[in-house]
Amino acid sequence: MLNFLHKFAKNVGKCGEILPIDAKLQWCTLVTLLYGKPNKRHFNCSQLTMRVQMNQNHVAAKGRRSNPPKRKILISELRLTRLVQEDHPNAIAICHPNEEPYYVAPLTHDDPDGYQVVPKWTNFEFPSFPVPLDDTGAPWEPGILFILLKLEEEPYPNMGTYANQAADLAFYCQVLKQQNVDWMVFGKNKLLRPTYRFRGALNTLIGENRISRALAARCMSNVVAMYRRFINEGVLVPKYQPWEERDRYITFEDKVGRARTIKVKSTDVAISAGASENDDDFIYDGEKMKPLLLAEQELLFSALRVCANPEYTLLHLSAAVKVVVEADERGLTDIASGQCARPGTPIPISVEVPVEVACGKGEGCMFCISYRIHADKEDARKILSCRQYIDFISVLATSKEQFDQVFSKIFARMDELLGFMDERSPGLVAKVRDEVEEGNLTPFWQGKIEMLQTCGVI
Repeated sequence: MLNFLHKFAKNVGKCGEILPIDAKLQWCTLVTLLYGKPNKRHFNCSQLTMRVQMNQNHVAAKGRRSNPPKRKILISELRLTRLVQEDHPNAIAICHPNEEPYYVAPLTHDDPDGYQVVPKWTNFEFPSFPVPLDDTGAPWEPGILFILLKLEEEPYPNMGTYANQAADLAFYCQVLKQQNVDWMVFGKNKLLRPTYRFRGALNTLIGENRISRALAARCMSNVVAMYRRFINEGVLVPKYQPWEERDRYITFEDKVGRARTIKVKSTDVAISAGASENDDDFIYDGEKMKPLLLAEQELLFSALRVCANPEYTLLHLSAAVKVVVEADERGLTDIASGQCARPGTPIPISVEVPVEVACGKGEGCMFCISYRIHADKEDARKILSCRQYIDFISVLATSKEQFDQVFSKIFARMDELLGFMDERSPGLVAKVRDEVEEGNLTPFWQGKIEMLQTCGVI
């Protein structure tokens, strides 16, 4: 690939125009890119000509484009090859109309006549290889070369990432073609250089709400990365710099809390992705995520109980069950500690719960998947009254281990529920707590406390 780049660089004229590259090398590259891994000993290049011509005719029909030009095509499998002599054992004939055939062979690590030494982990086959297209629908060679160079450096490339890069580079090429700008010519006037022209076009599209700022930032970043690579490889030597570069220092904290500062390169053509205005406490998915039905919740937690994995149980619980519901939620039954969505079907929220989960057992209901609460004074008073009752009987614990295994978990669950309420109605819990501490409990929990006093337990 580097040999091809050096040949590509030698064919760049003084004005930045690409002079014709050897036709055989061009056809070898294009046939491989458009047909992927050879499965025959012979190729007919007229098929390639027809495919490219059909794409060009589609975008140029009636002298105008009814739709935006296609930015990329995906090759099911790309196999890199090199030019060889006819007597090479793995030679594949490439034929082009009115020209003599030439021969290529797939690249391998153990080829004694290979043109370069590469690490053993280097890939020569790439599935779903993206080919960036220009405004006529033909493959854009600079974008292809940049993607190939990056792919050769990764043992396990993510082809989805490269598909996005191909689309961004194709968009860059198409924008420049529309403005009649050469991607290699960097003149004295900074604002007429291709990188600045593209940045201006992106800002216009952002202002018209046709693309997001994050997408524009990604496109510009990929374009800068392509130019950096070509300049470092000596493929491109611009007369004037494509951008102005400066150093920036970013401060962050490492894993142990120590402040660290790193230096990064920044350019004046970069586009800021902008800070997110979303609230971190919510999931913004276009309201596509729906809560599970009660029957689905039962099936889920039945399976989790069989697995006996508390971590997964808590993870799925937080994702599946909506504990705090609206005041107008239908189908709920009033219970001593809140609301019940499905009386008579007690199912624990996890494998290990501190109390028995049974209907009618007030504190046990809070550990059932059917348990619900309203963010109002009534349900807040129920939980805080229950907490008063648990405070009284917690003194009956015979050991610290029993307290930690039972009562501390009940208190933690209550604190969690009250926290949910406080998020919905700030200040509600504190106000009701003052009333409960003054003796204004619910009749159910007040009666249980009085029974304990009558029996002399407390």
